[in-house]
Order: sequence, then C-alpha cells, then structure tokens
Amino acid sequence: QALRKRIDIELYTPGNSGGRPLRLPIIPTLHDASAQERTQLAQFAASGLAAMMGYGNSTAHRAKLAVLHCAIQLHSGDRDATLEVLLDTINRPDPDLLNSVGALQRHFATLSEDLQSLLIQRGALLTGEGTLLDVSTLLPPQDSKPKLSIINTSALTEIPVLQFWVSRLLIELARLSRKRPTK
Repeated sequence: QALRKRIDIELYTPGNSGGRPLRLPIIPTLHDASAQERTQLAQFAASGLAAMMGYGNSTAHRAKLAVLHCAIQLHSGDRDATLEVLLDTINRPDPDLLNSVGALQRHFATLSEDLQSLLIQRGALLTGEGTLLDVSTLLPPQDSKPKLSIINTSALTEIPVLQFWVSRLLIELARLSRKRPTK
C-alpha cells in the first residue's frame, strides 16, 4: 500500500480493451528527426506494416514496400496520420507520391487492398480506441512522481504483429533516450 501511494501504476494492453488500450501511430513522428533518421524510421514503419500484411521477398512485395515507404515519408510530419490517411494517399495519389514511385504506380490497387485488409484485421491495434503510443507519457518527467508503466502484449498473438509493436516501442525508447540523455 505504501508503494502504491508513492508511485503511479498504469497497465496498458495493446490490442485488448480489457486494460488501458494502447495503439500505435501508423507513421512515427519524424518532424524532429534528421533526414537520415527520417528515411530509416519510415523504412522501419513500412517494413513492419509489410510484415503484418504477409509480404515476402518477391518483386511485387518489394515494389509495394517501396510505395508504402514513399507514402509514409509524405506524412512524416503528421502525428495523427492514420491507416485511413495512408489508404487515401494511395487511392488518390498525391503528385509528390506519383513522382516518387514512377512506374511502381501499377502496384497502388493491390497495395490499397492489402492495407484495407490490414485495417479490417488490425484496426483496433492501429487506429482504434486507446492511448496513442508516446513514450514520453509512459515515462514520467524527471522531477515528478515515479511511474510504473506495465505493457501487457498477450493480446498480440501473431508474431509479425508482436514484432512490429515491440520494435516500434524500442525505436521510440531509443529516440527518447537520445533526446533526454542521463547518467
């Protein structure tokens, strides 16, 4: 009881509304990243989404991954970009996206179908209700009451989904540690 009074405890349950749902931003916040980091983070996000859609190493899958990467980079400054926004960008292509992908435009329709399937299958995790993953809210400011954030990933039963979620959490933790270095 004494410990509970001294710390804040929060249980987050991505993919499960039984606790405090935690959802991933489709597109990581990139506005404060260097050009190299922006490209790398967009690639990580695209690769994670591609893995959840079951993409492999075929030529068609690599082409769709490249289109997805370019679409994510277009929204790199938009913290609230959703899967629906990404779908809209591909369904009604932005001129910048068309210029970026060139001949790969022929993959737009099938990529759109794959993203729509992902939205139907994983919408609760990616765009549903819940707190948007922001590592700075999971960890308290240095001068505040200690906080214990517990993340229960038991609802993430598919390996690609779990890997995507954990990798995004680790990426965000690494970015925060570079912004707030401590001994």
